[in-house]
Amino acid sequence: MEHVVYEMNKVACELAVDAAKEVTEREPHRPRLVAGAIGPTNRTLSISPSVEDPGFRNCNWDEVVQAYKEQVQGLVDGGAHILMVETIFDSLNAKAALFAIDEYYEESGCPQLPIIISGTIVDQSGRTLSGQTTEAFYVSMQHAKPICIGLNC
Repeated sequence: MEHVVYEMNKVACELAVDAAKEVTEREPHRPRLVAGAIGPTNRTLSISPSVEDPGFRNCNWDEVVQAYKEQVQGLVDGGAHILMVETIFDSLNAKAALFAIDEYYEESGCPQLPIIISGTIVDQSGRTLSGQTTEAFYVSMQHAKPICIGLNC
């Protein structure tokens, strides 16, 4: 469904914004915001999908940035209040998403939205799939000045 990424993100965000407005009208003391989720992809920049060829990658930086940028554009055009880079199992993918957000703003001139980052810890080691500790993940993301960095899984 790669050919409809922009449209899916835009329409989904518009529906969420409409629902948030409707609920906020009923409860104006509790305004609702929409966080548009960016990611994850089914590709990783840091780890080879082939055990036999550890240097192989099935994607490159530019492709991943472009995929994220299409998501960002759809979410911003759909009216998101926050951008959430989520379920990040690969820190390099997160950096590509943050780069795509910056590039989108630079090209579009749109006002920047707050960012939330949600990383994924995959097992009892407390590390991401690409091997970063929780602290290392935080340090590698803090340059984006997100309003929140969280973990799941």
